[in-house]
Amino acid sequence: DTARNCGVMPADCQDKTYRVPVVLHNLPRVQAVQQAIDSLKHLDRVINDAFQRVTARVKTERAKVADIVKRVDKCRNKVEVLSKDGGRKATTIFSACKYPAPDA
Repeated sequence: DTARNCGVMPADCQDKTYRVPVVLHNLPRVQAVQQAIDSLKHLDRVINDAFQRVTARVKTERAKVADIVKRVDKCRNKVEVLSKDGGRKATTIFSACKYPAPDA
């Protein structure tokens, strides 16, 4: 199992297993209600942490997609410039032997 048990909201846990306490049924009514309230508060914190993590990951992935879109647009523009010449002059294209090429 690669998941680690973590408390709520640590910055260093990527794979995460949350623990939410359960309410014991053999307690007096007042204690059972208090445990239920505490458990629901903790569950709320866990849910908020999970959604914050998902939101942060979505933001990161959107930034990556935006970067890829920019690179594609840049390449498309270069191809359009090359195609506008209409083959009237010789064109030499240099390419790195390893993909992806470093930014030039």
